[in-house]
Amino acid sequence: MYVHGSLITESKVIKCISDEKYREILSLINNKEPILISKLGLTRKQYYLTLQDFVHCRLIRKYHQKFVLTLFGKFVFDWHIVLKDIISKDYWKLEAIDLLRSPGIPESIRAEIVSTFLDGRTLNQLLPTL
Repeated sequence: MYVHGSLITESKVIKCISDEKYREILSLINNKEPILISKLGLTRKQYYLTLQDFVHCRLIRKYHQKFVLTLFGKFVFDWHIVLKDIISKDYWKLEAIDLLRSPGIPESIRAEIVSTFLDGRTLNQLLPTL
């Protein structure tokens, strides 16, 4: 996708949410909390380069002298939270469902167990029909 002459790629956006410090800054911006560079453990140069990366990926913009998430940035940030929750809370469920796909398990039993695992709306919405 081209925005104002620069190419926004999937890899650039993923880079912006793959680093712990980047995610911490995005979270602070999302929560409208003050950002203290010294508490982040970044130099001023690192901090401003991070903000520059966010702006180039159109994740944030300046509004009334403060940085705010763009709609695209909010979308990316929210999906990052969903992914984080799935990894921390539901990974074992996905592993178990993978094991249930092996031959020899009757479809009715598998469907019942899978529906028990997928009681959360997030996994139900994200997973294809099993």
